Amino acid sequence: VARRADVACEMGDLPMGEQLYQQAIEMYANACSLADSRLGDDLPGLVYNWGVGLYSMAQQTPDPGRALPILQSAAAKLQDALSLNGATTDVSLFNALGDALASQGEVLVKLGRAGEAAA
Repeated sequence: VARRADVACEMGDLPMGEQLYQQAIEMYANACSLADSRLGDDLPGLVYNWGVGLYSMAQQTPDPGRALPILQSAAAKLQDALSLNGATTDVSLFNALGDALASQGEVLVKLGRAGEAAA
């Protein structure tokens, strides 16, 4: 669903993209609530995908004021995924978190709130 949201936004249908992103985020939340690592479910992977989905959603949100809380949520989910992975060597987790944090700083600069980026 998140990929369909990406495509909708790329084709200029932002309302459909936003609707699909919301649906994808709800699906990630539901999947995580049902996941059981004892049964082999990949909870860290689900949380990582949730964070990446939020990051994609923020990238497609033209209003910086609306994008900022989405980026903050994305960074939080990606940090959760890192915590759940323990001593991971999966560079993609660190790259995704870095991208979300860098984008957050860029949005804060656009909003004239660059001082918050260091917090």
